[in-house]
Amino acid sequence: MTTQLPGASPETVETLITASLERQFGQIPGLVTMTSQSSEGTSQITLQFDLNRSMDSAAQDVQAAINAAAGTLPANLPYPPVYAKVNPADAPILTLALTSDSLPIDVISVPPTRCCSRNFPRSMASAASPCRVDWRPAVRVRVDPRDFAAYGLAMEDVRTPSQMPT
Repeated sequence: MTTQLPGASPETVETLITASLERQFGQIPGLVTMTSQSSEGTSQITLQFDLNRSMDSAAQDVQAAINAAAGTLPANLPYPPVYAKVNPADAPILTLALTSDSLPIDVISVPPTRCCSRNFPRSMASAASPCRVDWRPAVRVRVDPRDFAAYGLAMEDVRTPSQMPT
């Protein structure tokens, strides 16, 4: 389950979105575990149901819980909460990394779901398995070892920043 509120702090996302949805999801029969993560502008909630529970029935209950929480969610959500039925044992067949030398991080870090999955040919997705886009932002740092050495630092200082001299 993913819900977006662009520009909101993790604390605001937790208070206004994640907690509200968790209260509703906690009432769903057959729910075994619920984990959540509130980050900058995004709430991610994962629900796992009892193996004896029908996935379609659980999905209906999830949608009903989303509908029940709608009145407590912020009115300025650009999109309603989105959920997907997922088998955690499924392995990805394709992984892409998005990078740019010209776009700023706030543009490149927009979840690619909006641009990639809608352009994925439906015929290909239905022939194999569901198309799912996972968004895992990452930051890479390029360091010139010679410049770094001029300051008396080694590459290990980048890997373990708590060890860096002050």
